[in-house]
Amino acid sequence: MDEDNMEARIDKLEERIKAIEDIFAPRIIDRQSSHVEASGNDARDELDVGDVKTIKIFDPPGSGNDPDHGVGKIKGIITFVDCRGLDVEQDDVVHCRITDVQENAAEGVATQFADYE
Repeated sequence: MDEDNMEARIDKLEERIKAIEDIFAPRIIDRQSSHVEASGNDARDELDVGDVKTIKIFDPPGSGNDPDHGVGKIKGIITFVDCRGLDVEQDDVVHCRITDVQENAAEGVATQFADYE
């Protein structure tokens, strides 16, 4: 296959992937991406209890079974964030103090909103 045909094929595949992504809600894609990224990493190598990290909440409090915890990811690690005291919505960015780290996930407490640009 010559280079022009290869590039045309890549462009077509990228268009198909974009069309498939547009079918699914961004939250579903974020969850799946987090799962794939986290499956190869050990969260304990990346995070320590007491660390303060900035995290974008893609699954806000109240959208699942827990009205107080949101979900985001830090370095591809799924992180459950206690958002009590803050009115956190989807795609808000907060500073999070890590309170527990397990092999595939972490937990933390949102301390304040962060500027995100």
